[in-house]
This record gives sequence, structure tokens and C-alpha cells, in this order.
Amino acid sequence: MKTNAIMNINRETAMMLWNKRYGKATKVKDFAGREMDKGSYGNRNSKYGWNLDHILPQTQGGKNSESNLICCHIKTNDEKANKFPCFIANEKDFEIVKVQNHYEIKLASDEEDEEDDSINFFDHSDALAFFKECQENKYWIGTIHIKLNGVKDVALLDFIREMLSDYEISIKQVNNAWYQTNDFKIEVIIFGVNTREETQNILDDCVLLNTYLKYFFLERNYISSYSIIDNLYDYNYQIDENEFKEPNFNISDNSGNRLIIDDLVRCNTSARKEELKNYGYNRDYWIYDYSYIKLRENLGKVKK
Repeated sequence: MKTNAIMNINRETAMMLWNKRYGKATKVKDFAGREMDKGSYGNRNSKYGWNLDHILPQTQGGKNSESNLICCHIKTNDEKANKFPCFIANEKDFEIVKVQNHYEIKLASDEEDEEDDSINFFDHSDALAFFKECQENKYWIGTIHIKLNGVKDVALLDFIREMLSDYEISIKQVNNAWYQTNDFKIEVIIFGVNTREETQNILDDCVLLNTYLKYFFLERNYISSYSIIDNLYDYNYQIDENEFKEPNFNISDNSGNRLIIDDLVRCNTSARKEELKNYGYNRDYWIYDYSYIKLRENLGKVKK
């Protein structure tokens, strides 16, 4: 197909352009640095949702041609809109420039070189000043505790490892000689969770995992049961009290195939606006059994 041929803007076109530009990759970053997932085309409910955008806006004469279409995150598309020739996306300055017979998006060049703000650790005053600055920051740690019971296919572990690849993750098999099942305990640690946005992103990842576990892997008997617990810790307090451990209740089948969050996660995410029930008699934990509706519907359509 010629790069200047007129195309229809639809899912088929989007998948064709994705395959041509990213090959077999299922998760990539757009030009502004936002992560996109191939299966989230057109999905505004997903943090990885993306669509096709015109490099040269249609208001400036841009056509529906391959050379003028680009895969980009929905937020990036919204920020770029019909701006020309300059725009800001993901807090970065870009400009649309003509290159031979087509247009491209490039980072706007700074007039002055940015100062080098790297730390010289051979200069003790520079290094210790940086350490003092770190001490003044409030330091939170996010953790995700996942329990998988009766795992029938360990490929699920690779699936979860890839989904949570941005975090430090460890997987340990739990011996259960009484029931003779393959149970696994997955611990995820996210250091330096300093903003509500970061806490929300972690919770969104938990909701995404919850959707797959409940509406695909559990229904297809890849597992017999599961639990997900999302926590947020004040590092200094937890260390002082020697409490930087698992949640203060057992992660077991009793968690009921659902996602649970602690009080700090609730207070620092959109969950604070929800009417939630406490997990049993534990006032520090809440049941947050949410899922992505569109993804759930698509999983239900997958043939067995």
C-alpha cells in the first residue's frame, strides 16, 4: 500500500499500522513517552488506551494517509488536538515540521543547553547534599500481595510478571501438601511512591490484573482461587515499629477472589469517593472488587 493512499480510520487500519511500526510488540511508548497496549485501541477506560492521530491536522490539510497517521496515546492525542505547528504533550514541547513530501513530529529544540544536574559522587559535599535532600522527602512504599491457589499452568506467572514489569517482583511457590495443589505467592514492591498519581497508577494495575484473574483465568480453571491486596506504607514509621511485613491478616482463600486495598491507598486514590465495605472486621482494609468493563466483555467473548 502506498504511504499517501487515503485510508479509513478504523480498528483494522490501526492494527495494520501498529504491526508495520512495532512488529510483534504488544506494549510500546508513543512519541510523548506514554505507554500503549495493543489490545487497548480506542479504550478510554484503560491507562494504555490509544488511537490514530493526524500528524498534520486535518484543519491544516492533513489527509488520512499512512504517512500522516501515527499511533499515539489517547491523552497525547487530546493534548495535541488540532494545534499547529507547536504543541505540548505529556509536559514536553513538540513541533510539526515538513520533511521532503510529508510531516513529522519532533521535540522542540531548546535554545540553551540544559544544565547537567547529575550527582558527582566523587565530590562528598555534592553527594551528601543530595542525601540530605532525599531525607527531607516523605518516602512511601507501595506493595502488592498476590496469592494464586491451584495454578494449572505456570504460564500465568509469566503473564503477571510481564503485566507488572515496571515493578520489583518476586514469585515463590507455597507448599501445600495437605491439598496437593500448586499455590504461588507473588510479592511486588514499588519504592518511592511520592504522589497520588503514582498510587492511582498502582491501583489501576491491580484492577487490570483483577479483571483478568476473575473473568478469564478463574472462569477457565487456570486457578482455583486468588487474592490481591494493595498496600501503601510510610517507610520510616513501619521500620520504627518493625511492621514492614505483609498485611495483618492471612492471604488465603478467605479473601474471596477479589481485590482488597488498605486505608492509605483508599485515601490517596479515586477509591476515596467510593462507597466501600471493610474487609471483614478489619477497619484498615477495604474491598475494592472493580474491573474494566470493556475488557471484561471482550474476555467473555473469547472462545473456550
